[in-house]
Amino acid sequence: MAGDPGAPAPGEGGGGQAVGRQQVPGLGWLGEDAPDYSSEDDNILHARLEILQSRPIGFLHKDCGDGGLRILLQCSMTQLVRFFVLGMLTGCLALHAQNFSGSDDFSGVTGNWSADTTANGGTLTVAGGVLNFTDGGLLASSNSSAYRDWTLNAGSYTADWQAQIDFTFNSLSQVPSQITGLTFIVANISDLTDNARLSFQQSYMMSATRAVSGSVYTSGTPGTDTGWISTTATTVTVRASYLASSHELSLAYNDGTGFTNVFTSTTEAGGLAWEMSDGDTFGLRIAASNLTNAGASSAIILGNVYADNFAASSTAPIPEPSTYAAGLGALALLVAGLKRRFGQQ
Repeated sequence: MAGDPGAPAPGEGGGGQAVGRQQVPGLGWLGEDAPDYSSEDDNILHARLEILQSRPIGFLHKDCGDGGLRILLQCSMTQLVRFFVLGMLTGCLALHAQNFSGSDDFSGVTGNWSADTTANGGTLTVAGGVLNFTDGGLLASSNSSAYRDWTLNAGSYTADWQAQIDFTFNSLSQVPSQITGLTFIVANISDLTDNARLSFQQSYMMSATRAVSGSVYTSGTPGTDTGWISTTATTVTVRASYLASSHELSLAYNDGTGFTNVFTSTTEAGGLAWEMSDGDTFGLRIAASNLTNAGASSAIILGNVYADNFAASSTAPIPEPSTYAAGLGALALLVAGLKRRFGQQ
């Protein structure tokens, strides 16, 4: 998820045209330069095809109109059935091939994340079995930050997924006007200005000390903002989830009392209007920041502010039985039609 979504937050052919010589795996050649039997009568064509059993068919030729596309098969009937079923299955799998999957307990450094992007002394460090955010303290009116992106895989637009991570504040001492935050960001990879964020923050100025907040951006313009949701918890699990059937994105948190949903909206027009389509994907980011509005802030050291237990999973929809039934029904009709046409010789 290269780039910065708003910065860390607290074929040719047909119509009489030649399609050229193109190899179709398992189905011989698709093209117009194969033997042309269009001028021969059915009896000659039947003879050329021999019989539709397990022996090779040779060229199965169909003239789809004057100068139209000709489909040619060089396989046996048994192979044809296998290719048809295999193609149907692999097509379903390919549709959902890419999706979020993986985890990180930060017990060591993995290659599943991008290099960190940092500013003003902010640093992310794997140590003590967690991902620590540190800085050496700030001068007045400044902001340190750091973020990294999940790069092992991307979230599908056509299949369900969810991802979550634990955020912790541990004995963090702050001064007046200091705000420290850990943020989980999900973004439209095609346009990183489309993103949703769920943050866990600690502020010296807040009566409850800590809070969860969510915000959503479309083309960089702020939309939904949950405001500050107070909590006394020191560890909060934040989660982003996506439902492909309705294209709905949701943000939720668990502060020890179960998950509470703070936001749900469709990514389509009328909702977030992220204008995503089947070929688009989602990306994930962990971001951290420390802000002071007046006076120097206290330093954040190892063990004060950290993330842990990242997990992303996908649930690729299983094709409905009707999908298989339709495909197998079409295959049965194909076989029956070919047998009726060529089985009388």
